[in-house]
Amino acid sequence: MPDTPEQMAVGVDGRVDHHGEELPQLTRRSANLDLERLLRMHHPDFTGVHPASPSIYALFRVILSIGVRQQFRSYQVTGLERVRTDLGAMFVGWHTNGLIDAAVVVEPSPKRFVFAGRHDMLTGSVIGWWGRRLGVQPLLRQAERLRGGVDEETAAAINSASMLTVAAKLAHGHAAALFPEGHSHNESHLIRLRTGPMRSVLNATVLADRLKLSLPVIHPVGLHFRHCERFRTDTWVEYGDALEVPLLDDPRHAARLLDGDWDEPDADATRALRDEVGSRLAPLTPDAPDDATWRAWLLLGHLRARAEGKRLDSWREEVLAARAIRDGLRSSEESGPWAGPMAEERAERDLASTSPVAQKGKLLHGLLDEHGLDGRDLHPSAQRSPVQTILCVFSLLLSITLLPFALLANGPQWAIGWWLSSRTPDPPDKWQTYVFIPGLLGQVFIWPLAFVLFTTTTNFTLGLVFLAFAAMMLLAGHVGSYSLVQNLVAPAMRGRVISISTAISVGGPALGALLMGWLAELIGLRPALAVMSALALMVVLSVLPTLSRRTREMEAEPP
Repeated sequence: MPDTPEQMAVGVDGRVDHHGEELPQLTRRSANLDLERLLRMHHPDFTGVHPASPSIYALFRVILSIGVRQQFRSYQVTGLERVRTDLGAMFVGWHTNGLIDAAVVVEPSPKRFVFAGRHDMLTGSVIGWWGRRLGVQPLLRQAERLRGGVDEETAAAINSASMLTVAAKLAHGHAAALFPEGHSHNESHLIRLRTGPMRSVLNATVLADRLKLSLPVIHPVGLHFRHCERFRTDTWVEYGDALEVPLLDDPRHAARLLDGDWDEPDADATRALRDEVGSRLAPLTPDAPDDATWRAWLLLGHLRARAEGKRLDSWREEVLAARAIRDGLRSSEESGPWAGPMAEERAERDLASTSPVAQKGKLLHGLLDEHGLDGRDLHPSAQRSPVQTILCVFSLLLSITLLPFALLANGPQWAIGWWLSSRTPDPPDKWQTYVFIPGLLGQVFIWPLAFVLFTTTTNFTLGLVFLAFAAMMLLAGHVGSYSLVQNLVAPAMRGRVISISTAISVGGPALGALLMGWLAELIGLRPALAVMSALALMVVLSVLPTLSRRTREMEAEPP
């Protein structure tokens, strides 16, 4: 007897999969299965056309870039030069921060992504609207199947269509971001890797070979968050070297795939690829038995840098220093990595976590953490000079001055995110997802809403508030445009380009004012403002696809 959505959404129920591992808790949205709708709207797509709406995808990339930089205090990306832009690519990473993991993998990459995720990303109200227009491919997990929410035949039909579509798009040169652990968690090491991403990319190579296309590759991605459960934390995204995917030479297998029937690739090849991905991915994670051990390595990294007369000035430098401590302590084959099928046994002889220096590091970390300190506070230069103190006070005063404007621009999104995260029963690895989504959607819904509300209000104070939104966006646009001019245009031509840009920015509003006056005489000032705002929004949306293609080129360093 299938469980009801309410029953499936209740907390931990003790159910396990065929490996004996506890099934992840279902949310109310994921427990609400709309199978009829999924079956009706979903089928395999073997074309090279990206499944997303071009304008919506371009808008998504823009607001994603804004949202990521709003989410983190520092955000650093390395290894983009390793990404093969000429080949299809499967990006894999460990999964400790909910939807934010996918966001930070996708945002910096020059590739065009095909998304696959939980089924409610298509059937939900707000997220579903975006999911359908971004071409998200729905997946039904074991958590839904083993709890009786869907029969195996229906789940296989939906998952097969999704996986075939992802494989076909990879074969045609697009990208996908999948997390082989299957669900987000709050461990400090990889948990058991599922084979789903490996099966997709193996079948993608078969399709690519049959269609005379280049074979796709796998890119492991290291995702490093100082505190994944906290807003405005430090983040480093590390793209690893491409891993070639073996070609399965089986003509009958390729024929079945092209006929629209998902056919499982060779089991031995799948497991071998999974193990290879795990060996590439584990070093790009903390790979520690627990968070205290990882924090101890970070602390020891700071102490080593201090002994060498250096200071670790970025989160990336801290991670690399902790990684050097970890790898240096693991001097034997038996010592690591920690993640894997023999993890529990291996942990007992892991020198990186059991050695005396590691134990002392954990003790010192515990003492510092009780007072809100960490390794950064141990360096002599952590004591501020008089000049640094003055600059700090000035920054504080400036922040206090700008605080009302920040609250005006971003307060609603932050308030919604905080309220959602405070009410969720989900573990810490999912808290910031609830903060991140309102921040993203706020760029689309809250800011444009200010223009609409301005045209409807007769209250002077409210009108000023709504105009403040417009003023801040106008200022941000000018700063961004002139920054691009500085990077894009040769020094000898900057004067002419800025002159032309200024002429357009000054002359354009003059013509617009004449048009606005004529239109206001015909239909009234308030409807005229609403019409012109709508036209401006349509213009922005129409040029977003072009801007999306040119953004990387325009923001690159000048030759």
